[in-house]
Amino acid sequence: MLPHCAPNATLTGPQLLVTTHSALIALRLDGGGRPRCTAVLDQGRGHYYSAIPLRSIVPDLDTNALLVGSQFLGSRRSGMSGADALLALGGGGGLLEAWPAHTRYLHATEWDRTSRALVSVDALSGKLELHRAVRRAGAPSGVALEHAGTLATGVARDGAADHLNNVAFTAEAIWAMRSQVRADHSTIVALRRGGDGDELASFGLDGRSCHQLVWRSQTELLYLNSSIGGLAAARWPDGADPAAGAPPTLHRVWAAGAAHFSKGLTLHDDVAYVGLAARQGRADGAPCPGCALQRNDADAEVAAVDLASGELLWRAPLPVRGLVNAITHLAG
Repeated sequence: MLPHCAPNATLTGPQLLVTTHSALIALRLDGGGRPRCTAVLDQGRGHYYSAIPLRSIVPDLDTNALLVGSQFLGSRRSGMSGADALLALGGGGGLLEAWPAHTRYLHATEWDRTSRALVSVDALSGKLELHRAVRRAGAPSGVALEHAGTLATGVARDGAADHLNNVAFTAEAIWAMRSQVRADHSTIVALRRGGDGDELASFGLDGRSCHQLVWRSQTELLYLNSSIGGLAAARWPDGADPAAGAPPTLHRVWAAGAAHFSKGLTLHDDVAYVGLAARQGRADGAPCPGCALQRNDADAEVAAVDLASGELLWRAPLPVRGLVNAITHLAG
């Protein structure tokens, strides 16, 4: 286990912000990009999804606060209550403000630079809830969040096995991931911006349960093949337009193996940081009534993978249990 380091409210120095089913955690890195120590910044506010610095959302905002998604429906099984929310937390933890997420089962919150909106994924409805941050003098966080609309994706939930997982963005499209466990694969759909679920392209992935979408380049989209604890890539030929409809080729980059479940992904300097947890559920996808509780109490870690070589650089355990949901890299 890595040594403990005190929370740093100014968020200085390179680090990973890891949001899990139980906590917001800072994993501090040394000058060579290796793990140095960990700090638990916040606990007890449901399942944590994403940690986005407010200063990256509102230009020139003088704050170290973080925007964090909080999902409560799944965490109620562990005795918690509440509703999905978007939280402003201090850089060293502590609640500043909270706003309704307008989701029933929050599964991701991402920052869309093109529309300058926070996009929250509702796995139950298959819809995306949009919020915009505006400056507000005197507010504890310096901002207020305003609900800016709802976008249908055409992905309707069909039980726990079929639901909307994550989104990513390009200038012309919103890319949505649909997990289809019963169909033995996941699907990515490109939705036209400005439409209401208008589909530009779609293609299947090579995993029954996949998560996260991160563009490495204009023609390479990274994702997690969660069933094998894996990191994979969808690649198009140089110069191709992924939204034009031609399917990509799929490549396995790295995998921890079927004893692990991968969820949470970010990139920095050609290194991918992958969240891993001890396997929950049955390998054959059959019903597993106790799996939701297993996720709340899973041993978890972060793995760093060199994208140029596909080699594992390091693995670092997290100080508290709980499935990893998202990872953010801060250069400091």
